Amino acid sequence: MKESENILTQNYYPKTATLYSAVLEDGDYHSKKDSFTSFFLGLFTPFPEKMRINRAFGKAMYQRYAQEKFANILDIGAGPMPKGHEWGPDANYLYIDHNPAIVEHARKKLRPRNKAIYEVGGVGDLRRLFEEGLGERAFGADRKIAIGSNAVLMFVSDEQIREAFTYLYHWAAPGSAVMITMTGVTSAETAFGARMIRGFFRWIDAPMYIRNIDTFASLLAPWTMVEKPIPTWQWLGWPPSKKTAGVGFDIYAMRLEKKETEIPRERWKQPERIAGKS
Repeated sequence: MKESENILTQNYYPKTATLYSAVLEDGDYHSKKDSFTSFFLGLFTPFPEKMRINRAFGKAMYQRYAQEKFANILDIGAGPMPKGHEWGPDANYLYIDHNPAIVEHARKKLRPRNKAIYEVGGVGDLRRLFEEGLGERAFGADRKIAIGSNAVLMFVSDEQIREAFTYLYHWAAPGSAVMITMTGVTSAETAFGARMIRGFFRWIDAPMYIRNIDTFASLLAPWTMVEKPIPTWQWLGWPPSKKTAGVGFDIYAMRLEKKETEIPRERWKQPERIAGKS
């Protein structure tokens, strides 16, 4: 993992969002150069294919949360074109993204009827934001939440992921759920193919962690893995992706939950309020 440590500094924003926008029909956050780059990538890599599959998963995820009657949804790394409030319009939405330009771009498209808040913040900022009262501002007193984070956590260190999801677990009420997509491999993380993938994404200015999928459950603990990581195309029932670099490289989808019986209500850990905040 050393060669990928600290791949995202506080003020570094990889090109993933613009390239993601360029491959989607409703993309509106990219340049002509990004369109050309995405076309080129499509000739030699599975990047455009996997981004379209990931977008389809996002829609299916929000529709599932709507069917399950979740009233409050947190989207971590929501990007420039959030659509949860359209795909599941009856819920309250809290979108966050670490790039202020993305947040500004997306806010212009939100309307009061969307019941959505969009704030600047990365995975490493979640504890601070919630301790400052953002969770209550978005969801009121109801702490049963659904969390989504699609194709984001591969840009985040193990330490930040563990800290954020441990905090969210203790903040959230039993019955809360998490659905995530994240790149992964079935080989060793040090395998030649995995190292080649890591180098390629650095080359296109989108450096990421390439993790073995068997590490995901411990990375996201104490949430309980209830639907184990499988390729996102398989989750959707789409044709198999053929470009896996010989190491099982793909975007994997999974679901985790905070069980109703795991922690009694009187033992929930409440976040300490910061002085002067309500």
